[in-house]
Amino acid sequence: PLRVLDILPSVEGIVTNVNFKDGADVPRGAVLFELDDLQQRAQVDSCRAGLFSAEAELRRSKQLYQRMSSSDSRGTTALELDEAKVACEVAQWNRDQAAASLAAAEHELSRMCIRAPFAGRMGLSAATVGSLAATYREPLARLVQMDPIRVVFEYPIDKRGQSDLSKIRLALANAGDYEHP
Repeated sequence: PLRVLDILPSVEGIVTNVNFKDGADVPRGAVLFELDDLQQRAQVDSCRAGLFSAEAELRRSKQLYQRMSSSDSRGTTALELDEAKVACEVAQWNRDQAAASLAAAEHELSRMCIRAPFAGRMGLSAATVGSLAATYREPLARLVQMDPIRVVFEYPIDKRGQSDLSKIRLALANAGDYEHP
């Protein structure tokens, strides 16, 4: 195999699903394990609400500034106009901060699904539903890339430093002899 990987979580959590059978071939990106994500989903919902609120405040601030800066608002002082402009900038910063918080929460939620980084064959699962998955514990399972396979071997070299590759025969279990280039 070219790659062998011990599957470890990047966060701690309780296993809620094991989505493969021992020895099964899995494609790249397949969800192997799911961890309890109730807290992360609540955080995403909270951040979405915060972003919605920040966007509403930004719209309100912009409308107020536009009204105050229009030519028919004769009663508006320069100080009030400056304060309205600053309120728009602060509302924009709050909106950007809320969007960043939502992105961070969504990233944390995505970490509750452990995916196969490459296609391969799963080994025995050390985790069951209800067990604790943590970075400091034993690996949850092992993933082995099966295709392509790398074969490394030594071949004889004569006294002149040359070898005769025609004497080397590689037989595959299910395909007969392998014709090497």
